[in-house]
Amino acid sequence: PDGILPIIAQLGMKPEDTVVIGDRFSTDILGGNRAGCTTVGVETGIHTRADLDKFPPDHHPTHIFSTLDEMISQHLS
Repeated sequence: PDGILPIIAQLGMKPEDTVVIGDRFSTDILGGNRAGCTTVGVETGIHTRADLDKFPPDHHPTHIFSTLDEMISQHLS
């Protein structure tokens, strides 16, 4: 989780303007949430919606999609 903020800063971005996309609630999503980013969980890898009840709220993504294609199609239509 500590590694996300330096990367965001190096890119000249702010956490509130950054979206972290990942398939692991315990690393990708937790790190993004702790950094103050919007987080998107995709069910193409390690964790799925069914796993949400196994994790505390700080591990929950802001949004969750089955695939990246679903995310893109919902936000471009």
